[in-house]
Amino acid sequence: MKSKGYSRPAGMRQLLAYMDRWQAKDGWLVVFDRDSKKPWSRKITWETETLPDDTIIHVVGC
Repeated sequence: MKSKGYSRPAGMRQLLAYMDRWQAKDGWLVVFDRDSKKPWSRKITWETETLPDDTIIHVVGC
């Protein structure tokens, strides 16, 4: 998803930089879908990704 220059990969990079700074092993990224034509049933998502270094990222779409 991309809107006004923001993207999920950019959000992940920013989150991982914060997590590295604070030595966190799990983090949350919330991605807002502003498409008013898309039903909520397609906007609400939840994914958990485990990176090779055992860092856990939860990505919540809304």
